[in-house]
Amino acid sequence: MSRRQRNREATFKSIVVAAETLMRERGVEAITIQDITENADVGHGSFYVHFDSKNYVLVPIARRHASELNDRITLLTQNIPDPAQAFAVSVRHMMRAIANDPLWSFFIFRSGLPNEKLREGVAEGERAVRRHRHAPPAGRRLACERDVEEGGHDHPAKRRSQRKDGAPQLTQLAVMDLAADL
Repeated sequence: MSRRQRNREATFKSIVVAAETLMRERGVEAITIQDITENADVGHGSFYVHFDSKNYVLVPIARRHASELNDRITLLTQNIPDPAQAFAVSVRHMMRAIANDPLWSFFIFRSGLPNEKLREGVAEGERAVRRHRHAPPAGRRLACERDVEEGGHDHPAKRRSQRKDGAPQLTQLAVMDLAADL
C-alpha cells in the first residue's frame, strides 16, 4: 500500500471515529460536518472526498456494528440444533440491537439514505440472519411469516412508511413490535 493510500485510509478512519464519538455524545442531528472535521483534525475537503453528507458517515459505522452483531449471532446460534429456533434467535437479536442503538435507529429510520446504502450498512447482520432463513423444513414457518402471507392487516410487518425516495420501509414501531414478538 502506498503512502498516499495509507494517508487516505487514516483520514477515513479518523473521520469515522470522530463522527461516531460526537454522534454518541450529542446525537446525530446535533452535530455538523464542521464538528466532525475539527474533531478528526481534517479539512472540509477531506471529508467530502470520502462522504457525500454527514449521514453517509453512518454507513461504515453501521457496517462495523453489523459485523460485530454477526459474530455475536453466530456465537448465540452455533449450538442451537433447531434451525427455526436459531432463525428466531437471530432475528430477535438483530431487531433488539437496532432498536436499542440510537445510531442504528437513526441510520435505518431517519437518515434518508438510499436503500442500497442502508443495505450496505447492515449487510453483515443480515448475513447472520439469512444463514438460518431457509433452514426450516418444508412447510414449517415462523408464525409472523404465516400471518403476513395470509394478509394479517394489523400485523407489525404490514406497518410501513414512505422513505424520501418513495421506497417503503418498516417503521421503528414495527421493528420494535417484531422484536418483542420473537
